[in-house]
Amino acid sequence: MRINDYEFMNPQDTEAGDQLKRLGRAHPLAAERMVHALEKFAGTDTGLACEVIEAGDVEVYLVPPRWVLVHIPDSAALIRVNHASKQIDIVEIFEDYGGIDEPAQWEQAKELALAAV
Repeated sequence: MRINDYEFMNPQDTEAGDQLKRLGRAHPLAAERMVHALEKFAGTDTGLACEVIEAGDVEVYLVPPRWVLVHIPDSAALIRVNHASKQIDIVEIFEDYGGIDEPAQWEQAKELALAAV
């Protein structure tokens, strides 16, 4: 489903916004790569993304996709897409996702996604 006309909610004054600020201060290049991945996600078809969970009109995705992060650890975000309200927002920022800890991180991402729907 195309989401490029959905409103991307400003994370300011949210926990995810605070996480993004901390990431930007500690790892500016990782934050820049993640913001680029978020922009790309918002401008493409969700069929190409890594869906963590779906519950009715709400879906949660891992950005960048899991298959990339398994091999190349980097910062990542859980993104909630609400098709009913046509809004996208950040649920959680992972400062360092992937590598050897990825299976446990995937389980954590699923738990956070379930709580977000």
